[in-house]
Amino acid sequence: MSLWKRAVLYIVRKRARNITLMVIMLTLTTISLLGMTIKQAVSTSAEQLRKSLGGYFRLERLADAARNTQITDKLINDIMTDKSITGHNEINAYYLYTKDLELEQGMNHGTGNIQEHMPTLIGIYKSEKYESFLNGAFELTKGRHIRPDDERKVIISEALAQYNHLAVGDLISGEIAQDLPGASDESIGQSFDFEVVGIFHLNRANPDTGASNESDIQANYIFTDGASAKEVISIMRGREWDGYNGGAYFFVDDPKEMGQTIERLRQRDDLQLDEFKINSNIKTYQEAASPLTNMNTICTVLLIIILVLSTLLLSLILMLWMRERMHEIGILISIGINKLQILLQFMIESLLIMVLAFVLSFVVAKSVVPVIGENVKSSISQQQKAASDESRQAAVISQELRIEIGYKECLYVFFMAMIITVGAVFISTLFVFRLRPKTILSSMS
Repeated sequence: MSLWKRAVLYIVRKRARNITLMVIMLTLTTISLLGMTIKQAVSTSAEQLRKSLGGYFRLERLADAARNTQITDKLINDIMTDKSITGHNEINAYYLYTKDLELEQGMNHGTGNIQEHMPTLIGIYKSEKYESFLNGAFELTKGRHIRPDDERKVIISEALAQYNHLAVGDLISGEIAQDLPGASDESIGQSFDFEVVGIFHLNRANPDTGASNESDIQANYIFTDGASAKEVISIMRGREWDGYNGGAYFFVDDPKEMGQTIERLRQRDDLQLDEFKINSNIKTYQEAASPLTNMNTICTVLLIIILVLSTLLLSLILMLWMRERMHEIGILISIGINKLQILLQFMIESLLIMVLAFVLSFVVAKSVVPVIGENVKSSISQQQKAASDESRQAAVISQELRIEIGYKECLYVFFMAMIITVGAVFISTLFVFRLRPKTILSSMS
């Protein structure tokens, strides 16, 4: 009689015993399949979140750096040669006297001095990549963002739009006046017109104690295009300006590589970044991904525990049952069947039961995974609600967590169950097959 026939015959003859074994395997494989499915889903979601948010660092000149130390286009182009950096965004901050523009009131209100009508102008090439827009503190509500090819364009706050009855398409003016920071005598009197292309809302603003200059109040920030900023600063200084006094943002595709990227840049001799400070920002990603990371860790620990317990439990059960099969083993040996063939028979028996249990576990897991998935999503959502505003916004814009049983999860669990079953059978037969054939035969009664 062949190994397969003997294995099938044993399974049929010992139905009650094998049903018990199948129930145990069914439970373990179902839990494993659910755990692997959740782990795969949260891993995929975390990866998508990481790519969608990315990370960035800001390069700024140290306060005590040498006067000729500047962030220039050459330095930016040299930094962009690093393979991990995917984009950049430069900033120039400057001031103009906007005598016809009513600002959010500060400490200079009613004094009649220049600071009463002196907002902060932020020259930038991509305003949506400004930190306050990235973390959700500012939100564009009308119009569009500043683009790299813009000239004489601005984005203003809702407060400025309301105070001055401005809308997208209107013009605002600013001029270089006496006592304006950085203005040369030759530049005084020159004026500039800008078209409003967007209006933003302040979701969060720095607290105003009433002792702030108008230029320090965020509602008085005006974003201008990068080309206009360079033009105005050049005129004010009386020479061509090719630097960026507000620093530069550099974006990386994977926040996990931020530390290595910054260290690699600092070690480059051609950059000489000793007189610059680098502030990295991956907090938004870390907070948004934290619930996913926690769930992934839980699933990993669960799968390891299942792997160990499954091997031990199955080995123990099969070992106990193996003692009851001493008579059968003795008969097989007496008719000339060697130990290897007997071991293969036991493995075939257990693997057939495992395959049936796996099929049933797929059906069970498929039916309960929607319920489990909703609970997992609810748990992650609760953790994200408890996080900061930035990570809550990041969680909203990230791709939805999809928990579905796929073929990869099935293959992982199937091979894991097969390895555990083979290992358990091998362990359970060790104590029997270490005996001499004569000892096994003598135990028959």
